[in-house]
Amino acid sequence: MSASIPILTISTTTSGVGVEDLARTRLMDHVLIVDDHEENRTLLRILLVANGYRVTAAGDGLEALEAARPDPPDAVISDVLMPKMDGFALCRAWMQNAALRPIPFIFYSGTNLQAEDEQFGLALGAVRYLLRIT
Repeated sequence: MSASIPILTISTTTSGVGVEDLARTRLMDHVLIVDDHEENRTLLRILLVANGYRVTAAGDGLEALEAARPDPPDAVISDVLMPKMDGFALCRAWMQNAALRPIPFIFYSGTNLQAEDEQFGLALGAVRYLLRIT
């Protein structure tokens, strides 16, 4: 792993339901992490497992859909820029699936940092768009 540790920051311009509110209103213990960089998946897994969450990890959007269908998570945290199926395409497919649509979808990205990216992700149905600063 590199010496710099990615830091997650919540965009202050995101509107809508808070992730904290979602966690309070339903028991959330299973999180699906979607990122093509193993280091990012490992860091998120460590943070989430240390806080009592069960974690499933996928390397791209196609793997995420395959993992979510038989064992739906309580929330998904997805990178944007990935091979095969990127995060935007995953979110679109997620929201078109009646069984997955109610599950909160959270973007986190270190490359798609523009306000337009955030607006697009939220328009697709994500509840949050987090910025990963490296």
